[in-house]
Amino acid sequence: MGITRMEPLPQALLDCEVERATGEALRVGEIVRDRATLLLFVRHFGCIGCSENIGTIAPRFRELDSLGVRVAIIGCGAARYIEGFTERYRLIGEPVEVFTDESLATHQSAQLNYGSWGGFGPRALYEMARAFVGGHVAGPVEGDTKQQAGAIFVDAEGIVRLYHRAESLGDHVDSLRLVESAIAVCVDANPELV
Repeated sequence: MGITRMEPLPQALLDCEVERATGEALRVGEIVRDRATLLLFVRHFGCIGCSENIGTIAPRFRELDSLGVRVAIIGCGAARYIEGFTERYRLIGEPVEVFTDESLATHQSAQLNYGSWGGFGPRALYEMARAFVGGHVAGPVEGDTKQQAGAIFVDAEGIVRLYHRAESLGDHVDSLRLVESAIAVCVDANPELV
């Protein structure tokens, strides 16, 4: 039941439920149904590494939207933290939706790394300093600090086109690879555009 490029998302992940800030629950399968989707997993809503990650990839959200890609950020803190997260990273009005799963079932089904080393080991400490020097700050802990981030990009048929499991808090999905994958999916779905 692994997550493998060019294979469908596992049913266990599709069946996981995430929650909006309003408390509305949605299955991951509903989020990815019939549309290319980026599932962008963050560690916790106050993470300095996630601040850097969002800062790097957020400028690409409109570009991804123009390619027909739905962007869904999934955290692991309480739903009450979502509003502050969207305000902090200026996501209001952007083509992005923010969800959470406090149970971590979604993160576990996505086979993302879990453990203290990814957030507090030597590599993570270096990445934390890099993020700080880059102008990012840590907020309060708003989720599980042991949970690592990741990204899964699927096409409209639910086939995994890109999969990234962060090894540490500063190990982010490459936004250029992500956009290239989205362009490839767009061209595959619309060959007349070429």
